[in-house]
Amino acid sequence: MAVTDYMSKDLITITPDEHINKALDIMKGHQINQIPVLKEGKLKGLITREDIAAAMPSTSTSLSVYEVSYLISKAQISDVMEKNVATISSQAQLEDAVKILRDQNINVLVVVDNEAVKGILTKNDIFDAFLQIAGYDLLDSLFLRVKVVKDDKGVIAHLGSVLAENDFSILNLVVLRHPSERVLELHVKGQDVPKLTAALTSEGFDLEEIHAVG
Repeated sequence: MAVTDYMSKDLITITPDEHINKALDIMKGHQINQIPVLKEGKLKGLITREDIAAAMPSTSTSLSVYEVSYLISKAQISDVMEKNVATISSQAQLEDAVKILRDQNINVLVVVDNEAVKGILTKNDIFDAFLQIAGYDLLDSLFLRVKVVKDDKGVIAHLGSVLAENDFSILNLVVLRHPSERVLELHVKGQDVPKLTAALTSEGFDLEEIHAVG
């Protein structure tokens, strides 16, 4: 699972000398929360809604609304943007991106290859990837959980063979690791629960759960 498979590639950028009002207009118009800041094609920073909000005068300020509006209109992106931006390669594994986001407690990574910005990867992109990997939207399928002992070699090959012999095909497969066992979670194409249950149990599979999806 590479970052390039899940990152947002329709990149919207802004330059450091633009005013923050323009950044807000872009965010509102495109329903986004952050914009990479580029100068001559090179990454210079990242501007987010939170950065702009933090730069706004406090609600307890003695400034008039006109003075506040004037300050906002004059503030440039370079004045409030994050300059130390977390980046990642498009060919990095998605797991690497997840660890960086978690360890640094941030919401977005800018994807950079050879100093060229290729896209961004947000936490929402990670959530979308999880749903896809888990087979959340695989309708007209069967979901099943099969428990196997830790050292049961060849179990996936055996499972695939049984499915094929009974005209079921694997749509997705996830292996959950526990200390003393493994659990296979998969979606297969088809809706015949009794047929698949009989086929697997007759071959000795420990079927924990099976149900139709959609």
